[in-house]
Amino acid sequence: MKREWNLEEMKMAKSKEELLEKLSECVLEMEEEEVVDVAEEYIAAGYPAFDGIMDGLVDGMNKASDLYDEEEYFVTDILLCSDAMYAGLEVLRPHLPESAQSGEKPKAVIGVVEGDTHDIGKKSGEDHDGYSWI
Repeated sequence: MKREWNLEEMKMAKSKEELLEKLSECVLEMEEEEVVDVAEEYIAAGYPAFDGIMDGLVDGMNKASDLYDEEEYFVTDILLCSDAMYAGLEVLRPHLPESAQSGEKPKAVIGVVEGDTHDIGKKSGEDHDGYSWI
């Protein structure tokens, strides 16, 4: 199931859809180092960071979640996928546009029990999406 991306293949893939698929696959395959390269290529190509996050990184986590539901992935696999997602977020997050409105951002409330290790989604949501988190 593991897919190897070689440098020549990465240079040839210039379409937004191909790069989004690579971002998704890197997360799904727990490729923490490769996702950084793909995210940098995605930004260098001029594509929107928000789409890279939602249609690439988050898509990969959703696929990993499906594999977890099918008992093909385990908690450790999900944690490694989340490490890859966060590595991609570190590249894409600085390129998110500032809110177009100078007014108040929409508010969102989310919570987990203090000390709970199941806060992957909570941390991800707090890092982007243009919401004011409570």
